[in-house]
Amino acid sequence: MEKKPGFVFAHKQRILSLQTTHTPTFLGLHHNVGLCKHSNNGKGVVIELIDSGISPHHPLFSHVGIPTSPAKRKGVCEFNFTTKCNNKLIGARSFLLANASPVDDIGHGTHTTSTAAGAFTNSV
Repeated sequence: MEKKPGFVFAHKQRILSLQTTHTPTFLGLHHNVGLCKHSNNGKGVVIELIDSGISPHHPLFSHVGIPTSPAKRKGVCEFNFTTKCNNKLIGARSFLLANASPVDDIGHGTHTTSTAAGAFTNSV
């Protein structure tokens, strides 16, 4: 690379981990305060997102206290046999390759999905 005409400088790439639990604070959102206090916290809302995948075991996708999904919404869950969808995460599918897993290996899909529909948590 250094021998290419016009090359000036390059930084070594480093991979940083996402910190999704800090997004609500960054956005100024607090549980039971302001807009969140007067909202229904997304009750009955189904969000569909096309992104890099999702990490189904992340605490932000816990289905504790979540009712079953609407009968008219038939989510397709294409995780492997040990990972299953739940009442919070009702579907996941890979659009890249046939039989590919929709598990997020870069973190972007997990970050954007948890920002839009993640559970409230103090962990992670």
